[in-house]
Amino acid sequence: MRYGVTAVQLSPTYVAWDGYAEDLSDVLTPMRESSGGLQCHASYTAWLRDNDIDADPWDWITYPQHCLSLIPKVMQPNADRVPDSVQFVGPCLDPVRLDDRSWTAPDAPILYISFGTGYNERPEFYRLCIETFANTDWHVVMSIGRRVDPAALGALPANIKVYEHVPQLTVLDAATVFITHAGMGGCTEALWFGVPTVAVPQAVDQFGNAAMLAELGVGVHLDFENITAKILLDAVAEARGSSSRAAAISAEVRADGGVEQAADAVEAFRR
Repeated sequence: MRYGVTAVQLSPTYVAWDGYAEDLSDVLTPMRESSGGLQCHASYTAWLRDNDIDADPWDWITYPQHCLSLIPKVMQPNADRVPDSVQFVGPCLDPVRLDDRSWTAPDAPILYISFGTGYNERPEFYRLCIETFANTDWHVVMSIGRRVDPAALGALPANIKVYEHVPQLTVLDAATVFITHAGMGGCTEALWFGVPTVAVPQAVDQFGNAAMLAELGVGVHLDFENITAKILLDAVAEARGSSSRAAAISAEVRADGGVEQAADAVEAFRR
């Protein structure tokens, strides 16, 4: 490299394993051989050359010399085929977010519902949740984002609270079950806090994430298009029953080290 500075890749989602390109050739080959893919390869190659890096772009980004994976190893497909250049440090949670106490947990089992920031325009689903869990023993915390008018959800029972935004880590620290769209961030944070999930994926990697949580025994995977009140109620009850398994996975995830382990790894690369 031009300045002799060690590069460390931080991966917020799955990393490549040995045989990755072959296993995903149906997706990767058409993408890389498209006009856009070829243009990207050419521009990327020029950038690497300008920085004195003699490598094929796809190889360089797919198999970096040093990589820290910010997901738990238990969420990684084909983890036994991931090269030794990857260190799984797990979720690196922001200390500021961890210390946020702008929300206070009530003395009741908490059902947290959030579809994140990209797939949260789901008023019909929120109304189904309200119908399903109204006047139950659950204290429901529902984060709906900015694109849904709370007034469109109708009158709320006393046990259901709707917010535009909540401090998610604080809520998960107190939650019993998490209904989620299964984005990687929410999945790994739920695993960190040992919260079983009801995963209702909406797009992209969320379907694989939901399947992985179910395989780990800490999540119930539902099809968004076919959810009914009974299916949702049963799924939450099933997830609640896996709390012991979720606690065991949480201990495993935290053992990856998080922020401190990531910092130590970067320091080690300097030597």
